[in-house]
Amino acid sequence: MPFSTFRSLDAGCGDVIHLLIKTKDNYLEKCLFSGQQSCLITVAAANILCSSLEGKKIDFAREILNNCQAMTEKKDYKLDNCPDFQVFSDISQFPHRLECVKLVIRGLTNI
Repeated sequence: MPFSTFRSLDAGCGDVIHLLIKTKDNYLEKCLFSGQQSCLITVAAANILCSSLEGKKIDFAREILNNCQAMTEKKDYKLDNCPDFQVFSDISQFPHRLECVKLVIRGLTNI
C-alpha cells in the first residue's frame, strides 16, 4: 500500500508529509506518516492525529478531523476525544505556522 504525499500550500514553506492509511471493516487499522521533510509542528500534529485515530472507526476519525479543522478556522469545536491536539488551540494566532497543522488535517481528510 503506497504512501500518499501532501505538500504545504504556503509558498514560503517546503513541508512535505507522507501518509499511509490502511482501513479494514470501517476502521482505521493503520495510520502512519513520514515527515522527514517537515517542521516540528507538522510532525507533532501528524503524530498526535495518527496515534489518536489508529484503531478507531472511520466516522470517528472524520468527526475528529472536522473538529480539528474548525479549531484552525476559529470556529466552535470539540476535541474531548482527542485532547492532545488541544496543544494547537492557539495556532491561529501564528498565521505562518497555521499551514503546518492544516497540512496534516488536509492530508488525512483527503485519504
